[in-house]
Amino acid sequence: MHKIVLAGFVVFMALCVTAAAFAGTTDLIANGNFSSGLSGWNTNKTFTDAYVNTDNNELNFGYPNSTGKGNEAGAYQTLNMDVSGYDSLHFKCSVMAMYQSLPAPGYCQPGIEYPVQIWLRYTDTSGITRDYRRGFYYSGNGASTLVPGIKVTQNSWYDFESGDLFSLTYKPKIIQYAKVFGSGHTYDGKADDVQLLGERQDVVPEPATMALLGLGTLGLGIVRRKRKV
Repeated sequence: MHKIVLAGFVVFMALCVTAAAFAGTTDLIANGNFSSGLSGWNTNKTFTDAYVNTDNNELNFGYPNSTGKGNEAGAYQTLNMDVSGYDSLHFKCSVMAMYQSLPAPGYCQPGIEYPVQIWLRYTDTSGITRDYRRGFYYSGNGASTLVPGIKVTQNSWYDFESGDLFSLTYKPKIIQYAKVFGSGHTYDGKADDVQLLGERQDVVPEPATMALLGLGTLGLGIVRRKRKV
């Protein structure tokens, strides 16, 4: 009899653990705090004399030379992850716009040049590739029809949060990559604590329900024992 009770209790606990395992938050970005340098990240630079590095667990990027030509420098992480199993999806990061030579974002192009920019490329539920982009700047009006801009204080950290990406008109299904970078002529920027948080809010069965499941398993064990006798 003791063995039967023990078996029922083990099944009960296993069911509790299984139910709870599906709830919670998962960060889909690896090494988003850059504590391991650029591990897990790839760098991209339009010009070889641009810089992308880490220092004090922060991502640094920029282009120091004034050539009068637009360019990009930053880091990206290839994900190719199906996020359709999550209930919500949020992108978060801390950014710092340190310098921009352009008098306003997108000065020479229609709103795609910012000293700091985040970019999520994804496939929506219809199989079409989409982009979620935000730029950060401290000078000019930031008018843009392509990349929405957020005005920040120069040389100060700004904590950005996207809100639930599943509320977008075109809902993400596959996240292709996440990118943090700067763009323009001459610019300097920083980023830290880059996160892409997928949240599951599965309902964990109430204790009474779990108890009934455990007792049911116990009852099956007792019936089987009687039949054997």
